[in-house]
Amino acid sequence: MLSKSRAVSVLLMAVFIALISCSISAPTTNAAGFIKFRSKHMNSVSSNIGMIMLDGKPFPLPSDLNVANAQEHPISFILSAAGCEFVMWEVEGGVTVRDPKAQTTMLTAGGDGTLTAVYKGICGPVGGAILPTNTYITLAPYLALIGLIVTAAVAVKKRRN
Repeated sequence: MLSKSRAVSVLLMAVFIALISCSISAPTTNAAGFIKFRSKHMNSVSSNIGMIMLDGKPFPLPSDLNVANAQEHPISFILSAAGCEFVMWEVEGGVTVRDPKAQTTMLTAGGDGTLTAVYKGICGPVGGAILPTNTYITLAPYLALIGLIVTAAVAVKKRRN
């Protein structure tokens, strides 16, 4: 027969495991700034057309990534639709650019923020890329709940025996 203190300790351990699994699936922060890359038409006709090149790597829009803080990174806006023309960079939060009017410039991340490339013109089809999402993060709380239920059922069964 399972003692009350043993059942409580098993239940506490199950809660602890559930909390750890949820915290593992959460985004982490470190010495990098979390930067959101976006683009938009100056008249709000369309958004997230093109790519932003960061350190020579292309990122389709929209993209969210960690960028090392307090370092300059070369960036460039690549238009994917004919008829578009770069206008300027808009920044929010801890993001700065050396020359906001230059299509190719330097980015400095001083913390979390948003970098938006603004364009003008008739830019062809409207829409962005469809990217796969990570469904495991959305399943983590449900998996933790299932673990708690199974642990409680095992504890009750052992207590009855």
